[in-house]
Amino acid sequence: MNTPGTDAPVIVQRVLPVAPDQAFDAWLEPSQLRDWMGPLTDVEVDARVGGRFRIVMGREDTEGGPIEHTGEYRELDRPNRLVFTWVSPYTDGESVVTVDLSPDPAGTRLVLTHEGLPSESRDGHAEGWADFLDRYNAIAERLKA
Repeated sequence: MNTPGTDAPVIVQRVLPVAPDQAFDAWLEPSQLRDWMGPLTDVEVDARVGGRFRIVMGREDTEGGPIEHTGEYRELDRPNRLVFTWVSPYTDGESVVTVDLSPDPAGTRLVLTHEGLPSESRDGHAEGWADFLDRYNAIAERLKA
């Protein structure tokens, strides 16, 4: 099992065109997760400290079938911070994701920190989180218009 701090964390930052409470809820509502974190074939969320989630991502590449991601919510401080574990075939055990949200003149500043990843999967996770947050941003912009 990998332990946090073994490798440098993945850090992804964005300014989202929504209020912090809307950005917070986007991480916990299955219908919203399906919109921006995908393609998802299955989403289960028990949004409470100690509650678990299960997200199954469909594959678009040639490597095979879906990828299951599971985790447990460790901190839910609406609308400021979410902390949850993240386990997948690419995490070498449990990793930890922290999402910090703060007001910004344009909406919400989001800082995502993913710790405890094996070095060989850091770049893939950084790219994945960046893509997901860009998709969320595009959806939020369309809804705002």
